Amino acid sequence: MSGCFLDMKSEEYDLIGCSLSTRIQQAQARKAAINKVPEQIIISEVRRMVEEMQALNKKLEETEAAIEDYFKPLDKEAEIIMKMQLQGEERTSEMMMKALEKQALLQQVEAEKNASMHQVDNSEANLNESEIMEEEKTLKEMLKAMQQQVLLEKADAGKF
Repeated sequence: MSGCFLDMKSEEYDLIGCSLSTRIQQAQARKAAINKVPEQIIISEVRRMVEEMQALNKKLEETEAAIEDYFKPLDKEAEIIMKMQLQGEERTSEMMMKALEKQALLQQVEAEKNASMHQVDNSEANLNESEIMEEEKTLKEMLKAMQQQVLLEKADAGKF
C-alpha cells in the first residue's frame, strides 16, 4: 500500500506541477500581453500623427498652388508694367541723348559763329557790311531753327 500511496502522491505532484507550469505560462503570456498594450497604443498614436501630418502637408501644397494661381495674373501685370516703364525710360534716354546732341551742335554753331565774327573783325576790310549782315542773318535763322527743333523734341519727350 505504501508503494501505491507514493505513486498517487507522485501523480498528484505531477498534476500539480503541470498545473503550476501551465499557470506560470499563462501568467507570463498575460504579462506579455499587458506589456504590449502600451506599445500598441503608442504605435497607433504614432500612425495617427503621421496621417495627420500627411494630411497637413497635402493641404499646404494645395494652398501653395492656390496662392500661386491667385498671384499669376498680378505677376503678369507687374511684368507688363515694368516692361512699359523700361521702354519709357529708354525712349526718354534716347530723347535726352538727341537733345544733348542738338545742344552740342548748337554750341558748335555758336562757336563757329563767334569764330567767324572774329574773322570778320580781322578781315572787315575785305568784306562789305551787307555780306556780314547776310551771313549773320543766315546764322541766326539756323540757330533759331535748331532751337525750335530741340524744344519740339523736349516737348515730345515730356508726353511719354
